[in-house]
Amino acid sequence: MATAAPAMPRRTPRWLVLILGVVCVLVGLALVTRPFQSLAVLTLLVAAGLVLSGLNELLDRSDTPRSWGTTLVGVAWILLGVAVLLWPGLGLRALARIVGVATIGSGAARVLSAFRGSTDYRAASLLLGIASIILGLLALVWPDVTLLVVAVVFGVQVLLFGLARLVSLFRDPK
Repeated sequence: MATAAPAMPRRTPRWLVLILGVVCVLVGLALVTRPFQSLAVLTLLVAAGLVLSGLNELLDRSDTPRSWGTTLVGVAWILLGVAVLLWPGLGLRALARIVGVATIGSGAARVLSAFRGSTDYRAASLLLGIASIILGLLALVWPDVTLLVVAVVFGVQVLLFGLARLVSLFRDPK
């Protein structure tokens, strides 16, 4: 009786992780440092951030095998980014709700994924998950300054995603 070989984690090429990390950092910085841009520019940056967040989930370089939940979250981020781009007349409040709910969902998935993998992975995943949930709640419950909240909250998340990718390159030189 033949046994299947254990699934090997898929490794994303280092050059792709570098590009993704740098682009995430740049988009995150643009959102954080220029939060009062026009709604059209903000919508484009948020859509780009959503797609980049999805790619980050799908192209994770960790040695922990990817779960179907992580893949689902990545695909959901990308689809949400495309939906934001294609949604005509998307208002600021709707954009804030989308960002808030997506960020909370991603944070919850990250917290759940913290129960597998190496100790470093679990700690990082738990901290990023909790931070995402807090940022998502902030986007939902602070409606008086919605533009600022959407730009800064989501910008911080995209920036953290990018920095995490860049740190993973230096932490794992293989």
